[in-house]
Amino acid sequence: MREPESTTVLLIARAQAWFEAFVVTDSLPAIKPQWIDEISLKPEPGVFVRAWIGKGPLQHSLGKSVTLYFEHGEQDYPVLQHPSTGPSNAALMAKSSDRLLLADEATAIFGVEVIVVVPAPAEWFDRMSDQGQIDAEAQFALNSATSSLDTLVGSFALYQYPLIWRPIDNRRLYLLVDTDGPRATRHREPLPADNFIPFKLDPSKRLVNGELRDGLTNQVGSLLRLAAGAPLVFLKDSMWHSDIRTRFLLQFWILEYFSEEHARRLPPDDHVRQFVRRLEDLVKVHSPDDLARFRAKKGELMRRTLAEKVRACFDYFKIQYDDSLFKRAKRVRDALSHGSAYEQRDLIEMEHYVREVSRYVIQRDLEFKGLFLKPSAEDPAALPVIVPKFTLRESADEQTMRIGPI
Repeated sequence: MREPESTTVLLIARAQAWFEAFVVTDSLPAIKPQWIDEISLKPEPGVFVRAWIGKGPLQHSLGKSVTLYFEHGEQDYPVLQHPSTGPSNAALMAKSSDRLLLADEATAIFGVEVIVVVPAPAEWFDRMSDQGQIDAEAQFALNSATSSLDTLVGSFALYQYPLIWRPIDNRRLYLLVDTDGPRATRHREPLPADNFIPFKLDPSKRLVNGELRDGLTNQVGSLLRLAAGAPLVFLKDSMWHSDIRTRFLLQFWILEYFSEEHARRLPPDDHVRQFVRRLEDLVKVHSPDDLARFRAKKGELMRRTLAEKVRACFDYFKIQYDDSLFKRAKRVRDALSHGSAYEQRDLIEMEHYVREVSRYVIQRDLEFKGLFLKPSAEDPAALPVIVPKFTLRESADEQTMRIGPI
């Protein structure tokens, strides 16, 4: 964000996180709500940090939580679908609920906050007062505050991990202050950039005296037997991670698991074998001292790539494979695994793509073993090719809205 040459308006971005701390509570003070809500700063640009700890009893509102969801779509039950793809004719709805910070007398709460203060154009104050938001302009300051907060929490994990033993909640918000007044706008909390959106399911026709009896529960014996080797635990864990990076990696591991399972279906690559053999002959003649080292490493030259293994897996399960999409997702995986830089937009879009195809792979694995959750079972040989919905859209933007539940 370019700083204005002369202004009395300051943009204040706040990133906060609260944790249930595993500490001795006897000598802790009671938590005061103003510790959470109020800020006291010098009217100057900079980065400010504060951390506090106290105990309950406390019941304090952290504001509203907004959740997006799809409703009233045409969807057969049981469902074979993934989050964020709404059923046919479904409307995107929103609901809000109060977020409460709760603690009893025996519970300690540790809070960390990073505040970033930067000069802002004077017209932003009026625009925020009239329209209620400047989310796009405030994003840089919010990202800076969040990045600093993540670094601080990671440092506590290294040095004083009991303080952040159990995460409770977090929020990012901003306001504008005009020091010439002085006057201030209200806080604004943008929706985070996520697209993990559910749809409302109507299970009423599958209830018998309050018990759910559907295609899954009716085949639980077969499911536990046939799915014993499937990495459903990764899918389970990914459902509850709000951190999109963790969710992406857990779902990508599903593809890697099945790619190794089906790598043996790949035919031998005779061209590569012949190429490596010719290289070995050259080393033997021209650099015999390196021959042992070459032979120890030549297996890496003949190893099949992950893209080749995934393609073989998709072909076997009758799922349409898109080489450019998968390799784009793999680049994001490599960046996350190796601590390299990546584009947030790539992560958001590829998490959605991997989220979809990883579920198709598990679904087809069960179907090829004879387990069908839909009412009528089919012969695996007659199953149609699955074309991922992500690849059907003209633009990935339609699949990756930058909105989602807090």
